[in-house]
Amino acid sequence: MKKIYEVVIACGGLGSRLKDITGPIPKPLYPINGKSTIERCIEEIKNNSITSVLITLGYKNESFLEEIKKLEKKYSINIDIYVEKVPLGECGALWTIKENLKEDFFFINGDLIFSIDFDRLFYFHKRLASKLTLVTHTSDHPNDSDLVSAPNGTLIEDIYLKESQKINHRYAYLGNSGICLINKILLEIIITQMLFLLWRKL
Repeated sequence: MKKIYEVVIACGGLGSRLKDITGPIPKPLYPINGKSTIERCIEEIKNNSITSVLITLGYKNESFLEEIKKLEKKYSINIDIYVEKVPLGECGALWTIKENLKEDFFFINGDLIFSIDFDRLFYFHKRLASKLTLVTHTSDHPNDSDLVSAPNGTLIEDIYLKESQKINHRYAYLGNSGICLINKILLEIIITQMLFLLWRKL
């Protein structure tokens, strides 16, 4: 019987922006007041009574193995890992593991410190029949943030990536927190669109 995961935590990034602070330690493992962000994430998930977690790893994946064993024991939670053989991007592994994901699953960046009511987020997501629900916050540093435009408070009108030169702060002031709830059908929609675009280029 295959495992089905409610939460995917992405920990495969290089963490290049904070290299001067974290040094050789992967960002999710770097201790802040004695506790890493990956531990804080697992603790918050456990507090929300979620029991099945998958962590995607890439950069320095071997550094995480001992810590994950400790977290499993400390928080009595099942944690499995998926190691990307080649970098797949922030959420690229989702298409590889989609058969093991719950119909609606949480996707979380592993370098966050947060406190959230997962049940409340899930009910909001279902009430709106959403395929993708992003958790946002008012950004006080829009120049280096991924910004979300949602004029009516619920419907996403546009997303401005921090690498983009088209960010217009008059229309987008919500920062993407790195936490979202995804319906699996969205993965199929995206891959279908990508294949269609590739076909048009042939």
